[in-house]
Amino acid sequence: MKFEYRARTKTGELRTGIIEASTKENALRMLQSIGLYVIFVEEIKPSFLDKIFLSRKISEKEIIFFTRSLSMLVNSGVPLLEALASISVQIKKPLFRNIIQEIIDSVEGGLPLSKAFSKYPQLFPSFYINQIKCAEISGRLGETLEGLSDFLEKTHNFKAQLRGAMIYPLLVIFLAIFVLFFMSIFVFPRLKPIFFERGVSLPLITKIVFFLADFFKIILVGIILFIIFIFYFLKTKKIREIFQKNFFKIPLISSFFQEIYLLRFAQSLSSLLSAGLHLVDALENSTNLIENEVYKKEISEIKEEVKKGVPFSFTLSSRPKFFSSFFVQLVQSGEKSGTLVEALKKFSEFSQNEIEKKLDYFLKIFEPLLIILVAIGVGFFIAAVILPFYQALSKI
Repeated sequence: MKFEYRARTKTGELRTGIIEASTKENALRMLQSIGLYVIFVEEIKPSFLDKIFLSRKISEKEIIFFTRSLSMLVNSGVPLLEALASISVQIKKPLFRNIIQEIIDSVEGGLPLSKAFSKYPQLFPSFYINQIKCAEISGRLGETLEGLSDFLEKTHNFKAQLRGAMIYPLLVIFLAIFVLFFMSIFVFPRLKPIFFERGVSLPLITKIVFFLADFFKIILVGIILFIIFIFYFLKTKKIREIFQKNFFKIPLISSFFQEIYLLRFAQSLSSLLSAGLHLVDALENSTNLIENEVYKKEISEIKEEVKKGVPFSFTLSSRPKFFSSFFVQLVQSGEKSGTLVEALKKFSEFSQNEIEKKLDYFLKIFEPLLIILVAIGVGFFIAAVILPFYQALSKI
């Protein structure tokens, strides 16, 4: 951490500057040790842009590597400070290495590891810090770090799989739009005067294409502005909630995304409960991991009901639109037998396998369908160009 200070020397000379220390108290001690009389010391808070830059600079993979390495060293009996120092040597990025060094300084200064992590919420979110806090109380730090690294790795891999599945369709769509743009700007405007000069009677298909080409720039700008407008409004919590609520009414797609949200909920909840968090606290933390306002609202309501003593499985069964009967039954059996964490883990494994199968099946159908649609589109434009030439030649 960086601190701005003002101090005076023994002769009364004013000194100002910036000093790096793990805490404000350490900064004061360091300044006093060099014979300065401190007037003012204040932590330099990172700006909003610095925070964004920090979160983008350090990837999820690096956080997973850090957590996994720390869990292995702690489980092997290596003292915490030595483990952190050993990992910092292996980190290639200077920014992340400096952060780990600051965490070491904080722990050396007497701060718990959870408090040291909490200084970097962009890297270590609340659910991560709360699990470390529970591990510090229970003395199961190595076990908790191992569970955290497993959870982070599964989440990262699943996101990567979803992103990877969309690369091919998006690439095909992008290429189709590029071809359409090229033809509308460079090809059709040159063909149009040729046909009119020769008095060729244009077929309907060609008239439609020329009409679209004339207004293509306006249509393209309109589509871009509409997309920006939608994304801007989706940032508003209320608008996002209305959109996501209506999204669940779309057949096939909605059920697939419901499975994804339920998987995320089960994974996060099992991870938090494994770390020793109470069910109510685990529910509160899991809301931060669900990227859907409707589910967040439902989980918050479930948390309040559980606080009042309502069984967890009963709160889920009263919401069949969001929580499948299979999930509810597993939770119910886990509650009765005292193996809720194991039940949630089993559901996560089963659900992830099912989602992967559905995703694979969807791509097998969607990819050839997309190729057929692109082929139809290309055929439409080729026909629009060839037909007038054919009609002109038939008149000769």
